[in-house]
Amino acid sequence: MMASYFPKALLYREWREGRWIYALAALLTLLPGLLALVHYATLPTTGPFAASARANFWADFHRDAVMMANQNVGTVFLILAWVVVPAARVVPERSRGTLDTLLMAPVRRADWMRVKFWFGFAALTAGALFDFLLLWAVHVHAPAAQPTTTADVFREAGIHWVVYLSLYAMSFFISQCVTNSAGAAVVCLAISMAPVWLTTVLSRIAPGTVVQQVPVGSDTGFTMRPPAGTWGYELQWVSPVQMNLGDTGFTWHNPFLYGYLALAVVSYLGAMAYFRRMPAERFHHFLTHPSFWYWLLTGVSLVIGSVIGSVVAATQTDQPGQPIPAAGEQARYATAYLVGMLVSALIVWLGAFLAARARRGLRRQRRNLQATS
Repeated sequence: MMASYFPKALLYREWREGRWIYALAALLTLLPGLLALVHYATLPTTGPFAASARANFWADFHRDAVMMANQNVGTVFLILAWVVVPAARVVPERSRGTLDTLLMAPVRRADWMRVKFWFGFAALTAGALFDFLLLWAVHVHAPAAQPTTTADVFREAGIHWVVYLSLYAMSFFISQCVTNSAGAAVVCLAISMAPVWLTTVLSRIAPGTVVQQVPVGSDTGFTMRPPAGTWGYELQWVSPVQMNLGDTGFTWHNPFLYGYLALAVVSYLGAMAYFRRMPAERFHHFLTHPSFWYWLLTGVSLVIGSVIGSVVAATQTDQPGQPIPAAGEQARYATAYLVGMLVSALIVWLGAFLAARARRGLRRQRRNLQATS
């Protein structure tokens, strides 16, 4: 067997074709540090508000480093960046047919996959390292009374790196299953957000949940929040997205952090194993395995059914500012939710199944007509 072109030729090819995508994602990764540096550089040094502006800046800097509560809008772009990178670099090679031509050369599938994954991994790590350096450059100018330490800054950058790595690896695996860049990104975001969504929906059933009144002018008028220490509160941290957008105060000893690392490793190994066994004739299919259609159909049906079930259940009881009673009120809500979800999901699933079956029948008839003509 001829030696593979890995790594030199494949690395050069990946750099030539994807360097701007990786560079943009790495640049977005250091966005928190860059914004902090720019904000610090533009602080007023004189004037009546200079002292209060600096005090507010260092208070925010400390909160961001210790509670991981930095720019929520910026972190949304970071999440999207590392979900989109694998979808943009892995999926088009199959959909355009360039992977078929590439594999005719002495290139092993595993080598092609390693280059794709580790190139993005290197860009992510470089971005996280520069993010730490920028945050540290701001930290060294902190006043003596400022409690943030270098360890806090390093933890902030390091935990963000773990979160983005888990999302990147998850998207890398899903990109082997879906031959559509937008579809792969949407599926990855939906799966990663599922724990947060489940917490929001099911928190009405958790004993002690409080319906909190929100400011006047809101469309809803109330919001559901599971209390700390309940299963609903803990469930939301299964999602790396929630960890990145919430005030978590994570430490290196938090078990969810190691769960995110395990998710990254399992996603990478699963993608490698699945792609090695993927039939070449499935490269161009929207879903690379026929059974994925049933999973996708079931997932979409449950999501739509849960939305409808939540609307039905929300009409049963709303008491802003009051705990939901643990017995009758919660039981009525749970029953309305489950009935609405299951009935709606079953209707959607059957409709989609019958539509797909009719479409297959039409394709079969068209092939038969072409064969006989």
